[in-house]
Amino acid sequence: MTTTAKSKQPSEAFQAALKDLKLIWDGGVLYSHTHRRKEQTRIKLQKHKELVELGKKEGLSAKFISHELTKLESNCLLCNKQFIESERYHAFLCPECDDKARRQEYKETQEEKKKEELPIERYCDAMLELRPTYDFSYEEALKLWKEGQKEKEDRTNAAIQQMIERVRHRVKPEGMTNKDWHREKQGNKLKAKEQGVRTEVQRDKDDKFKEENSPNWIMRDTLDRITCMCEVDELRAGECCKTCKILRKVHEYMLDKFKDAAEGRSTII
Repeated sequence: MTTTAKSKQPSEAFQAALKDLKLIWDGGVLYSHTHRRKEQTRIKLQKHKELVELGKKEGLSAKFISHELTKLESNCLLCNKQFIESERYHAFLCPECDDKARRQEYKETQEEKKKEELPIERYCDAMLELRPTYDFSYEEALKLWKEGQKEKEDRTNAAIQQMIERVRHRVKPEGMTNKDWHREKQGNKLKAKEQGVRTEVQRDKDDKFKEENSPNWIMRDTLDRITCMCEVDELRAGECCKTCKILRKVHEYMLDKFKDAAEGRSTII
């Protein structure tokens, strides 16, 4: 009698590979550096490919492999602690192991950020008296993230309320005179202005004003308009086009100015 794919049982090697992939498949790291995320994605895809190939060799169907990869575990994959469903917020790890994994990931990410920090970033932090992002502890970063989520929620609610008010004031209440209605609308506008509430039109105007007047934006726009004629072979040989030769000097000059400002030697600020 021929054994079907459904009746086949995965080997210990398959189970080990499956567990290895699950431990990184649903990590859900709160703070992740872009380069690290790309590397993690590459590793995930490679491990997934290897798992599928191993499963095929053992006669396991793609549907079975997909199900095994996504199904919830009854016990934590790291400490084997049985899940309490009401406390579950991770498919494969208990709250304690997930917290440890997040903290370790955050620590490694912060160390990478420190190594990859560019001089211009260091100069800006010193000039503006800002703490480097890699200097924040996990607890501080988590608190900032929660505060950011709360601010985002508050802005969304305020925008919704503003839209409701705007729609409500488009129609004059029954029994109100035109004069009283106009006075109420003007009063609401002044009240919103005093409270610092910006309308969508005002936000667009402010963004446009910033884009047209901020030196940072002006420089970005200028750089976008500079024509580059560099060829790959030239760049590999350490050469570049005429405009980029000038930009090299501009870059060196800019770094010198920022360094002087960061170290208190600038006459500009």
